[in-house]
Amino acid sequence: MLAAWEWGQFAGFTSRLQRIWLAVFCGLLLAVMLFTLPPYQHAIQLPQIGGSLWAALTWWIVALLLVLFYPGSAGFWRHSRVLRLFFGVLTIVPFFCGMVALRQYHYESDHFAGAWWLLYVMILVWGADSGAYMFGRLFGKHKLAPKVSPGKTWEGFFGGLLTSAIIAWLFGLWAPLSVTPSVLLVCSVSCARFRTRRSY
Repeated sequence: MLAAWEWGQFAGFTSRLQRIWLAVFCGLLLAVMLFTLPPYQHAIQLPQIGGSLWAALTWWIVALLLVLFYPGSAGFWRHSRVLRLFFGVLTIVPFFCGMVALRQYHYESDHFAGAWWLLYVMILVWGADSGAYMFGRLFGKHKLAPKVSPGKTWEGFFGGLLTSAIIAWLFGLWAPLSVTPSVLLVCSVSCARFRTRRSY
């Protein structure tokens, strides 16, 4: 609901009341979807979850193309509130579905396996964003994508990757995740690299 509140401003809702209603509607939508799911099953195999994640993959490929061809691509969505709202649905709903699927990971054999993975993903994202921000503020000189986001720098980008690598290595050593630290490190840095470039 907080994500919907934030997205409302991007979609062009300037009134606080409009953004509140958008957040409430999003919360009701996710609650209805959640009640259609059976408890603690392989969520990713369910049509609601799997279909949402495939839609998210398609959307992020489209979003990447929109960023690569910006500002020319802005004419496609800038003046359409409906389209920007649709982008929000394709961002928020699959995120919620992904969190549900991750929480239920191996639940039948270990009730806390999914919780550890969920915690790890959150810490990785927070760490990468914080590292990118701090390195960018302290050392940032070379612009990463001036047409898309003038404040972002290459120094911040590599700072985010470094922070992700440290978090992945420490989590791989100490957290009860069913993966070796080296594999977790490679996968995490790759994901953080995509996320950092996409968000910048």
